[in-house]
Amino acid sequence: MTYRDPLDAARARISALEDLLHTRRFEGGSEQGADVRALSEARAALAEERAEHAARASENRGQVAELEERIEALETELIDERARRAADVSLLRSKLEEADRAVSSNASLFEAEQTMQRAEVAAQSARLSAQLTHKETHIRELREEIRVHLAGERRAIRAHYTARVRAVGTELAEQGDRARRLERGLDEAREAVSALPPADVRDREGLVERELAKRKVAIAEKELSRIRERIERLERELQRITAAEAELASR
Repeated sequence: MTYRDPLDAARARISALEDLLHTRRFEGGSEQGADVRALSEARAALAEERAEHAARASENRGQVAELEERIEALETELIDERARRAADVSLLRSKLEEADRAVSSNASLFEAEQTMQRAEVAAQSARLSAQLTHKETHIRELREEIRVHLAGERRAIRAHYTARVRAVGTELAEQGDRARRLERGLDEAREAVSALPPADVRDREGLVERELAKRKVAIAEKELSRIRERIERLERELQRITAAEAELASR
């Protein structure tokens, strides 16, 4: 019989030698002491086989222990590598989600920016058109004033100044009322901006809402500044007309 494993072969030889010792069947021959020599040789062979078997078994146990340690180290390394890969995947997913949120937020902010810019351009165009209308009206009024003065009729001049005082006073009252209403709305808008929760980059709608609120406050502040400048111009115009009336009365 052929054994693949040397240990199995050694075990088989040891078993055969033990059977031989137990049965005391030796082939020492007819010479005196032949059986003793055969028995001694069998015992020596058995001891040698046992020693060789023990050495191989010890060597195999050492190899098995080394392999088990190597397997344990590889399993630990595999677990660590899986943990690192899982952490890398989680980090990449977080970065991807953050990038998606940033893209969405930037797109929303860009759209809001475009909307606000279009509204601001439209408002600026309307203001320029109104300023042009005011300037044209003012030029016509100055021309009318010059024409009345050139005519030299005191009654017509006084009527012109009276009408101008009424018109300027009416517009001044309207602009003052508009400024007061805008100031109240601006105060409320500032309070609303202050009451907004802290900015969170993950809250896209909140960021857009915050940006729009800030833009509205900025636009309202510019509009209020323009109204106040208009009021100052009207007050100067009213002072000029009043002074002209006083000069006319003193003649």
